[in-house]
Amino acid sequence: MSLSEHLAIIEGLAARDPEAAQAAVRTHIASVVVALRESDQS
Repeated sequence: MSLSEHLAIIEGLAARDPEAAQAAVRTHIASVVVALRESDQS
């Protein structure tokens, strides 16, 4: 999960595509929030 999300961020940056990079960062942050919430409930 996290590796592919990081790679998507890097790909967006390498392509000089700010929209793609921003979308990838937002996706990654959202998944981190979900993971933290799930770990907090355990």
